[in-house]
Amino acid sequence: MAASRVAISTGPKKGLSAIPVRHAPCAATETLAKGAAIITDANGRVTEAGVNPTEITGFAIHALAAAAVGTDLAYVPGAGSNVVFEGSVDNTHAGTGTIAQTDYQAEYGLTADTTGIWYVDKDKTGANARVRIVGFKDALATVMGRVYFEVLP
Repeated sequence: MAASRVAISTGPKKGLSAIPVRHAPCAATETLAKGAAIITDANGRVTEAGVNPTEITGFAIHALAAAAVGTDLAYVPGAGSNVVFEGSVDNTHAGTGTIAQTDYQAEYGLTADTTGIWYVDKDKTGANARVRIVGFKDALATVMGRVYFEVLP
């Protein structure tokens, strides 16, 4: 069954009683989608990640439209937070990626599509891997299906 990509969100709580939320000022005028991967710059401000970020600070809880420098951005922290996230899988912008049993515990990268929706990119492995799949929300063979993942340290 074909589907469309859905923004990254939090998944099962994995023993947490609540999902941690952090706040940080935006680095520049920001326009980003809910669930966007964010990084921290040298000045301690957050901005949307670029291609193959080396360290993911977290994922935006809400979208921003032309937010001014210093605007507060609420996000769920990434690596080391014990948070399991939920996101779509795909191949780089192809719209044909499916969930396979071999994806369990596999490590992949993240990519933003042309609309700003971030997804687990099965074409990014090795040095470009940023997340590890720890479970499936949708059935095997689901096109652009939802998986559960953790951010790699």
